[in-house]
Amino acid sequence: MNISRFISFNDAKTRKRAVGVIFMAIVLLLIILVSDPQPQQPTTDTDVPGESPAVVQDYESPNAWNGIKPGTHKITDVANFFGTEIRDDYQGDGKTKYLYDYYGKGGHPMEVITDYVGTIEYMRVPLNETKVGSLDTYRESLKLGVADMELYKIGEPEGIKVYVFLEEGVAFEANQYVRETYAIRFFVPTDKDTFLRLYGRDLSENIEDASKF
Repeated sequence: MNISRFISFNDAKTRKRAVGVIFMAIVLLLIILVSDPQPQQPTTDTDVPGESPAVVQDYESPNAWNGIKPGTHKITDVANFFGTEIRDDYQGDGKTKYLYDYYGKGGHPMEVITDYVGTIEYMRVPLNETKVGSLDTYRESLKLGVADMELYKIGEPEGIKVYVFLEEGVAFEANQYVRETYAIRFFVPTDKDTFLRLYGRDLSENIEDASKF
């Protein structure tokens, strides 16, 4: 028997089998890569709601924030999105106010008010980033027109006003001189008296209630 020929034959067979295994491994790897593509990076502000929470012109109605609309969503359905709950206080008339640590420790809290069954009626969202002229940008983008009320924040500088649009259910806290927006309030559309009683306890029509400093 020619032993060297037998060994050579087996070596060739082994090499062929190894090549087949490597080929199959490459094919499987390609299938995995094709079937599980890497996620694309978001390209707009609305792709990352937490990055720019007040880009309201991208939503279908002025009083919706990241798709959450007062009068529609319950707190139990969306609370996780607001971040860590700081506390809740009963306001009377079946209303409960919640504060959430939306931006993390050290940031301004987000405020949410619900009715007796937990439906969200009001949200106040402080802006983490803002710029001069943003108030006019929001108004033009949403075609809001003239505000129904221009209120002062009690105890805060008189240069800060809250521009309330009752029928649209949105209000902007902004510097009246440089038009820089600091927070946006979203609420169920209502009348003047109801807004002031339920959502405007920190607001006044009188400039005397604002701080002179």
